[in-house]
Order: sequence, then structure tokens, then C-alpha cells
Amino acid sequence: HGESGYGLISITVPKYLLYVEEVKNLLLEITGIIEFALHSIELKINHDSILENFKESEERSRRIIENAPFGYYRIGMDGIWQYVNPEWERMYGRSYNSIIGKHYQLILSEIEKIKIKECFDYASTGNPCNGEFSRLNKDGLIQFYQYNSQPINSRGDVIAIEGFLNDIT
Repeated sequence: HGESGYGLISITVPKYLLYVEEVKNLLLEITGIIEFALHSIELKINHDSILENFKESEERSRRIIENAPFGYYRIGMDGIWQYVNPEWERMYGRSYNSIIGKHYQLILSEIEKIKIKECFDYASTGNPCNGEFSRLNKDGLIQFYQYNSQPINSRGDVIAIEGFLNDIT
């Protein structure tokens, strides 16, 4: 098939049939079908291997983010929290279930809203952004954070903003 060889097929036919055009065409058609079937099997094996590698890579990435010493977040272009990691939960004193599906402005202080809106708007144009802000934690103490955000692109469109948050208090 193309440049690939899949093996050798040997067919024995009576000598008088070698010159019958229909027999030659039938044999060529049969070998073409076998060739295509073997090529399809090879493609399936390659696809399965690529899919398995992708799943392993995705799992490694998930474990890294879940165990990162920085807060990780992802916000959809509609402003809805899509994901936060356990460190982000610890920093904000909020559970995953209490944040996911809510608009980012509902849980932030006025300073945070301004900073994140500026970053969100800038990142939505395809640019990374970073900066610092302070906030009162759940115990009433001021904490200082550094953030680094970048757009997530899919087929040329920004579909979300993700980033890391570092407690620099």
C-alpha cells in the first residue's frame, strides 16, 4: 500500500487461466482488498498506540497539576471557573465543589476582580499575562499572590484562561 510492503502473497492457478483477463483482474482486486485490510489494521494499531500515549500524557499532566505547590486555575471564556487544584483550594479556603460552575467575580474581592478582569481580557486576545495582588484570607490576614495566566487555544480560538497562583506573602 503506497510505499509500505505488507508481505508476499502466492497464488497458484492453472496455466491456461493466466491469460484470461477476468481472472487477472479478479486476482488484482483480491490482492488490493487484502492490501487495504492490512493497511487498515496497521492504522488501527498506530491509532491505538497514539491514543494510549495521549492518555498516559494526560494522566501525568493531571498528577503534576493536582500535586503542584502552586494554585492552578482554569476559567472559561464565559468567566466560569472550570477547574482549580487542591493547592488553589487551600490558598482560598474554598472547596472545589463550591467554586466550579460559578463566575469568577462572585468569590473575589474588588481588587481581585479588577486584576483578574484585566488579565482575563488581555489573555482572551491570545496573550499571556502576569502580576501580583493582595487579598484578605478567611482568617482576616492580608496575603500576597503572584499570578501567571495564559490562554488555552483550540483550533485558533481562545477557549479558556489557565494559570498558576503563588502565595508570596
